[in-house]
Amino acid sequence: KQRIGLTGTFITNSAIDIYGQLVAVGFGNNAPQKDINRGFYRWRATHFRDVLAGAGLKFQKWQNVTPLKDIIAPYKKNIFTLDSSDWLEVPEVSYIPHVVELSEPEMNEY
Repeated sequence: KQRIGLTGTFITNSAIDIYGQLVAVGFGNNAPQKDINRGFYRWRATHFRDVLAGAGLKFQKWQNVTPLKDIIAPYKKNIFTLDSSDWLEVPEVSYIPHVVELSEPEMNEY
């Protein structure tokens, strides 16, 4: 069995980030691109509201109206997290200075 996974924080800015991550790992990829895009707007309209709507601003701020556990429920079996015991043993960082001599014209260009 194989898994495709993304590293990093699942919800970086807000729960609205989930949709792009789901598409990135294959959910909905058998649909045409326009349907994937339409699906996002439908999904966003179902689970979120723009708290700045009507404020006259050119940007939006989305807040979920559906509880997070309900938003991720259809995908929960596909979400896994790693425990610290799952981390690889990463060696200490080593710094190797490498001096590069530049001529005056090269330095000016740099």
